[in-house]
Amino acid sequence: MVSQNVNNLLQQANLLSSAELEQFFELLKAQPSHDAPQSPELELAAKLAKKGIKLTVPPHPTQTEIARFKAWKPIKLPGGSLSDDLIRDRR
Repeated sequence: MVSQNVNNLLQQANLLSSAELEQFFELLKAQPSHDAPQSPELELAAKLAKKGIKLTVPPHPTQTEIARFKAWKPIKLPGGSLSDDLIRDRR
């Protein structure tokens, strides 16, 4: 079964001239295959990303983000702290 995306591409390709089709096929051939082997650096980056390790440093926080962080206050709940309740329950 052909996907809707492939059907849409086929309809659009039918509207192209033969020269445009030739250009399109050349561009498709130049695209890297998903099965093509990657460089060692890209393979390492993909493996680390799967494990949740970031390879880039996040950008510096904006002034708005800093102000929001400084303005944060914990929610007050009635009763004692959760850690005190857990310690008391374990005794």
